[in-house]
Amino acid sequence: MLNVKFGTLPDMVNNIDSFFDGEIEKHWTEDQMVQKMIKDVDKSDVVTGSVISSPVFGDIPPRMLSSGVKLLICALFQPEYVYVGSKCGDNCMEWLLHIAERHEAESKPELQLCYYHLPGFPQNLKLRVLNSGNVVTDMLSMIIEYDDAKEEMYHEWDVYGSRWR
Repeated sequence: MLNVKFGTLPDMVNNIDSFFDGEIEKHWTEDQMVQKMIKDVDKSDVVTGSVISSPVFGDIPPRMLSSGVKLLICALFQPEYVYVGSKCGDNCMEWLLHIAERHEAESKPELQLCYYHLPGFPQNLKLRVLNSGNVVTDMLSMIIEYDDAKEEMYHEWDVYGSRWR
């Protein structure tokens, strides 16, 4: 199951671009799910493990993929880390749910994401909100959970000296 925390968690991966660049393994882009994610989110095709064909940039290395796709790939292959889901656009949300399902089927650790905003998940969602422990299955419940967590998030930001209000 996908786990979402509104706010922060210890040891979360803040800079997905640097993390991905240091962790990527060539075989990751050979995975069919990864190729579908790259096609769907970045509108690009995997040519080889180290070459992606982008309609905008031409042939690029995987390190030039979008932050959203990088997070999806890392979440797929390294679910033991906590990722900042706010680095993903709404076009990644359905993929995050698919990744969580795959992890569950393969008995891998549950995926954990932190958000600083209310993400636009599809209506057919099922995830656990770590702030309350509640499982939500629709966006209305997600909105209520987010609203309940806002005060906790604001407190975290004040503690860390980031008054984002």
